[in-house]
Amino acid sequence: FGKNGSDATRLCLAAARATTGRRHVVMSEHSYHGWLEWSNRLADGQPGHADPETYRYTFNDLDSVRAAVEQADPDQVAAVFVSPFRHDAGHDQELIDHEFAKGVRALCDETGAALVMDEVRAGFRLHHGSAWEPIGVKPDLSAWSKAIANGYPLAAALGSDRFRDGIEQVFATGSFWYQAVPMAAAVATIRALADENAIAAMEAAGTRLRDGIARQAAEYSIEVSQTGPVQIPNLSFAGDTDFATAMAFCGEAAAHGAILHPRHNWFLSSAHTDADIDRVLEATDAAFRAVRSSVGSD
Repeated sequence: FGKNGSDATRLCLAAARATTGRRHVVMSEHSYHGWLEWSNRLADGQPGHADPETYRYTFNDLDSVRAAVEQADPDQVAAVFVSPFRHDAGHDQELIDHEFAKGVRALCDETGAALVMDEVRAGFRLHHGSAWEPIGVKPDLSAWSKAIANGYPLAAALGSDRFRDGIEQVFATGSFWYQAVPMAAAVATIRALADENAIAAMEAAGTRLRDGIARQAAEYSIEVSQTGPVQIPNLSFAGDTDFATAMAFCGEAAAHGAILHPRHNWFLSSAHTDADIDRVLEATDAAFRAVRSSVGSD
């Protein structure tokens, strides 16, 4: 257990390295698996600096994963990190290609690398188990945080028995990692997810929001893209490379009572009611109207 996603992903990497005796890690370009230097080029404030043990691929492009593994040396790759879907900040989201997921699993089996699923953002929002479970792909290790304790600070690294001996050799601890209240909150959250059919509730709320935004965009003749799962939606505007339109849209929505992110996905909750979504749509209607007015004045 840990306190945030960076704890969990780094524990997964530690388990993979300790078990395999290898150092190299392969991850998707532009993805974010925590603030530490193995994943984050800006960890030391030096744009463009890359960790020499990290190699990158293009999401949903299996050939690029193979190329990254070859570049790293298949005998030196400890882990291949994946996300449930592409949710890079500042980009339209991209759902997982099932054949890509199965191909990465097969490649890890072939090379002996660990397949590590970063569930930090999407965990418990797409499925009650692992995100790729419905397509029959199981990771070796997985990192969880954000929703697992319904807002209480908690993270978890999970793994199969293959990695148990390896992680037992790793020394890792944190001052507040084992607080009791977040643990209790996580247990309560897991029970509520099942008892309240939470995934279906989030899907319904997300669909209501997406359909409403689509109607509004058409009404105001504004071209938008809505990408990703409806539970974790992303909205972008055509040609808005500097996010100026998105910033204006979100600022106006905030002025009308709905806080939305201009370049990052949003999160639906099973607590969101139809009335909540309708209130958000009132705010986005005002935001679209303001954007339309701005375009007209230009």
